[in-house]
Amino acid sequence: MPNINKKALDRKVILSDGGEKKLSQFWEKETVVLVFLRHFG
Repeated sequence: MPNINKKALDRKVILSDGGEKKLSQFWEKETVVLVFLRHFG
């Protein structure tokens, strides 16, 4: 069972332009929805 109300780890992500950004920077001002797609092939 997931830990409810526990703060998630702040990870770096690689942007499409090659830059890096922390996940927390995305939701400083707005709501964020993360979608993970798995590629089969």
